[in-house]
Amino acid sequence: MKEIWKDIKNYEGIYQVSSFGNIKRIKTARLLTPQKSKCGNHTYSIICLCNKGKKTTNSIHKLVAKTFLSGPSCCPTCKTEFEIHHIDENGTNNRIDNLKYTTHKKNIEYSKEKHQRKCIKKLNKNQVIQIRNLYGIIPNIDIARQFKISPSTVCDIIKGRLWKHIV
Repeated sequence: MKEIWKDIKNYEGIYQVSSFGNIKRIKTARLLTPQKSKCGNHTYSIICLCNKGKKTTNSIHKLVAKTFLSGPSCCPTCKTEFEIHHIDENGTNNRIDNLKYTTHKKNIEYSKEKHQRKCIKKLNKNQVIQIRNLYGIIPNIDIARQFKISPSTVCDIIKGRLWKHIV
């Protein structure tokens, strides 16, 4: 795939964004270095852009999506703005082929699926049985420490949201 450059809306003739998630100043053709920003459990790439003396901080994935993604960026009926989902769950991978518009609900589901896949990789069947047997005997926080998982994962296993196929 070839890198494609387009002007950023409201910064036409000043900055461009690429289909690979790069940002450059047109005048100097210099690539700008993004900063990292934490938002909850996620890390995103941000960039500060300046136009007519006014500086704004922008999420790079939003700039890429607004410039390259086709389709509506908000729900046609209720006008709620869609969220941008990173398909590989890496908030700093802002390539256009890694981004798609989605609803808030669906974005949460994607995140839960990722969490479940991660937990399934960390534990095996015998450990899950041990966790269930320890429940009520020792505190969940101690179970979590023993198996190097989060207390919420212990809770999800006990309530059958994870490893529900293991009885």
